[in-house]
Amino acid sequence: MIRSGRMRDSVTIVEPTQTLTDRGQVQREDKVIARNVPCSIAGLYGQEFEQARQLFPTATSRVIMRVDSRYQLTTKHILISGNRRLQVGYINDMSNRHYELQIVCCEEA
Repeated sequence: MIRSGRMRDSVTIVEPTQTLTDRGQVQREDKVIARNVPCSIAGLYGQEFEQARQLFPTATSRVIMRVDSRYQLTTKHILISGNRRLQVGYINDMSNRHYELQIVCCEEA
């Protein structure tokens, strides 16, 4: 259950795309899907860290956010919060009611 005040962070959801330039080089661009999406970002520690690593071997963070019907979040998306780029690795619909998502992510280099 989402409690008031728990969503203190916000992210921009982007979908990475690649295009070829006229010289044949691959150019990476991010297509913005949604901006300022309220969420909660936390690092993974202890038992939670070990369990997340079983699902997604490079997991470093957990993001909790509400489900929004305007976009369909997939593992192709990247969450941007300030200077951090979090690659979505695993998505769990907490109660199977399409209300709250728990997302396991890893930081991009």
